[in-house]
Amino acid sequence: MVLQRKFYYLRILPITLFLFFIFFSPSCTKKSHSQTKHLTEQERSDLSHLFNHLLIQNHGAYVLFGSKPISELFITPKLSAEEQQRTYSLLSEEAKKNITHDYDTEYDLRECWDTWQRLMGSFCSSRYLIVERPLEKDPRCSSLLLVGIENTYRLLVENYEFFREIYGRDFRPLEVIYQIEDSSSSFWNAVLKNQSCLGLLFGYGRTNAHLFPLWIGRGKKGEPAQAFLNQLSFSFTAERVLPSNKLRVKYLTPPLFRSLEGDEKIERYKKEQKTIKALYSKGDFLEISLAELTRR
Repeated sequence: MVLQRKFYYLRILPITLFLFFIFFSPSCTKKSHSQTKHLTEQERSDLSHLFNHLLIQNHGAYVLFGSKPISELFITPKLSAEEQQRTYSLLSEEAKKNITHDYDTEYDLRECWDTWQRLMGSFCSSRYLIVERPLEKDPRCSSLLLVGIENTYRLLVENYEFFREIYGRDFRPLEVIYQIEDSSSSFWNAVLKNQSCLGLLFGYGRTNAHLFPLWIGRGKKGEPAQAFLNQLSFSFTAERVLPSNKLRVKYLTPPLFRSLEGDEKIERYKKEQKTIKALYSKGDFLEISLAELTRR
C-alpha cells in the first residue's frame, strides 16, 4: 500500500508542478477588459474569419473551453475562378453534394492568418499556442495548430509510454510542447505522422485513436483483426464538416471522428458543446475567444 501511494504521488507530481507553473507564471501582464477595441475593422474581420474556421469548423472551441488537446486548420492558397471551376468539375456528384469548402468566400484565410501573426504579439498567452507547420507534400499549404498546453501536457503524461515507443526515446512532455512550431523537431515529426498519435492529440479518446489506423484501412484484408473490426458498431459524431456559410456558434458540432457506439468521449463532448454555446451566448464571439486565449 505504501509503495502504491508513493507511485501515485510520483505520477501526479509532474502534473501538479505544471499546473503551478501555468497558473502562477508571471510571463503575461494583465490585459484591459476589451481585447478588440484597438483593432481596425479589417483586422477584426480577418480574425473573426480565422477563428470561425479554427474554433467552430475545426472545433478549436473545445481546446479553449473543453478537454480537446489540439485542433488543426489547413491553410491553402485561395483559388482563382478558373482553378475553382476546374477543381469543382473533378469532384464526383456525391462529393459535390457534400462539399464543405465555400468557393464564394471573399476572404483569404492566408491573409487572415497573416493578420493574426502581425498582431499576436499583442495577445500574450501562457495557456495556448497557435503555430504554423508547413506541409511536406505542398509547400504552398500549411497546418495551423491550436494547442491547449494543459490538455496536451496531461495527454502526453498519461500516454507517455506509447508516445515514447513512437518517438523511440525518452522525452520531457512540457518541453516538447513548446517545440511544436519547430518543423525540424524530431519528436513532432515522428508523432504527427502516426495515426494513433494524431487520434490522441486531437482528442478522439484512447480506444478510438488506436482503432483509427484499422478503420482507415491500414490493416490487411483477411486478417483476424480486420474481421473483428468489421463487426463492430461505430458511428460518426457529426454528419460532416460545417460549410463556410454555417460557421457560427449555434451550429457548433462535437469534434468529428469515428467512434464505437456508446463511447463516453462523445457524451463528454456533448456536455462541453452545451457549455461552450452558453459561454458564447453571453457576448461577442471574437471578444470572448480572445479573452480566453489571453487568460492567465
